[in-house]
Amino acid sequence: MDTGQTEEGNVNTKSNGERGWIFGHFIDPTSPFHSDDFEIKWSKNPQGASKIAAKANKVAKTVCILVRGKFRVDFPDLNKSVLLEKEGDYVFFGNGVVHSWKALEESLTINIRWPSLPNDQ
Repeated sequence: MDTGQTEEGNVNTKSNGERGWIFGHFIDPTSPFHSDDFEIKWSKNPQGASKIAAKANKVAKTVCILVRGKFRVDFPDLNKSVLLEKEGDYVFFGNGVVHSWKALEESLTINIRWPSLPNDQ
């Protein structure tokens, strides 16, 4: 049932405590940003930032969409890297796919993962 709840703001200043994840199971259950169905991450990364420890989600699937910058997603088990360099470039990867990433330039990405599950990585 729709409660008619509204919220406005700016994701750059939103307190989320989850490294840019602004929707998901880990958000306060009273917030309209709480969801067990999906997670959304607003990810601003300076040039050179990286996730070195490659991990995989057990259940969730992910799509990473480039808003600006140059961003690489690596899939070491597949011996594959995907370069996102034009606005709107994306990469999808399913559950069980080991991945890491590196911001080759200051980058902004939107990441959507579904479903949103505790301890899935």
